[in-house]
This record gives sequence, structure tokens and C-alpha cells, in this order.
Amino acid sequence: MLTAGWVFLSWIWLFGLTPPVQAQAASYAPSIRLLFASIGVGIGVAWPLLRLSGRASSAPIAQCTCDALAVTVILQVVIWPLRLVTNWTLTRTLVLDAAITLSIITIASVLSLALATQRERTRSWTMGALSIAALGPSLITLLTGLDAPGAASAFSVPSLLALLAGSTPLDPPSAELLVVKVALGITVFGLLCAGISHFVRQSRRAHLVHSTD
Repeated sequence: MLTAGWVFLSWIWLFGLTPPVQAQAASYAPSIRLLFASIGVGIGVAWPLLRLSGRASSAPIAQCTCDALAVTVILQVVIWPLRLVTNWTLTRTLVLDAAITLSIITIASVLSLALATQRERTRSWTMGALSIAALGPSLITLLTGLDAPGAASAFSVPSLLALLAGSTPLDPPSAELLVVKVALGITVFGLLCAGISHFVRQSRRAHLVHSTD
């Protein structure tokens, strides 16, 4: 529900309730890029903020998996119909969809680590790191007037989605595909860290059980 509400409010804020004077793909392009940047803020900042402000979870991996599946399914309803009002090719749409999925998995991996602890300092540091990663490239551009390095977009969900939501060129160029490959590497690393951490926690719990017996 929260994901659907976030997307709906972003859509109304960016597109309004009245159609553009010239209903062409070019007239929608800037708002669509901002829409996906807003979706990226939701994935990279709002979702972690919601979860990390609550109490520790007894099943962090299951909770984050359910969250990730719900967000991914809802965003499919947003991505694919937009082909009707954009110049996106099938390749660009698939790459954008893949980037969204990778971003959700990465955030879910980080959250599964932070939600397993009750230490407020760990949660605060995690939230701060996620916020810097999400908003860092935009802040660099805003403060310096210089574009952040292309690879930095792979660490920032809003920047990554806004980059891939562009309609020109029609198919993603090699530079954009490289950013997605970097994002894939980040996702794999996050999954490995989450898996190892879960294994270590389970081993410690088993050891404590045997010690008490």
C-alpha cells in the first residue's frame, strides 16, 4: 500500500491531472525521468527509513524478501504501460526493469543485516550510508555543478533509474550497460554479505543452544 501510494503521489505531483498541450513522447520524457528518480528515493531512502525506525525483526530475511517482492510486483505495473507514452524500446525497458530489481535486492540485503540488530547506532549508520549513497551524486552535481562519475550512479538508486529512464538513445548505450553491470556486482556483493551474516548468526545460536544443554 505504501509503495502504491508513493508512486501515485509522485505521478500526480509530476504529471498533474491535465494532459500536456502536445501529447507526445518528448513532452513526457522529463517528468518520467523525475518519476523514476522519485521511485529511486522511495526504494533507496523511504523504504529503509520505514523499516529501520521500527524494532528488530526475528526473521529479517523473510521480512525483507516479502517487502522486495511486493515492491517489485507493484513497479511492474508502472514500468510496462509507460511504453505507450515513451520511445522506450524493449531492450531499454528490460534494462530499466533489471536495474529496479537489482536495486531492490541490494537494499533488501542491506536491510536484512540492519534489521537483525537492536543497536540503534548500527541502524543509524546504515540509514546514513544508504542516504548518502542514494543522494550523493545529485548533491555533488548541485554543489559543484559537475556531473558525478558515471559509475557512481550504480550506487545511487535515484540516479541509476533516472539515467535509464531516458528515451535517447533508444537502446541503452554501452556506458549505461556498464553502470548496470556495476550495479549487478554491488547486488551480488550485498547478497554474499547477507548470506554470510545469516550463516554466522545461525551458527552462534546453535553454539549457544549446545552450550546451555
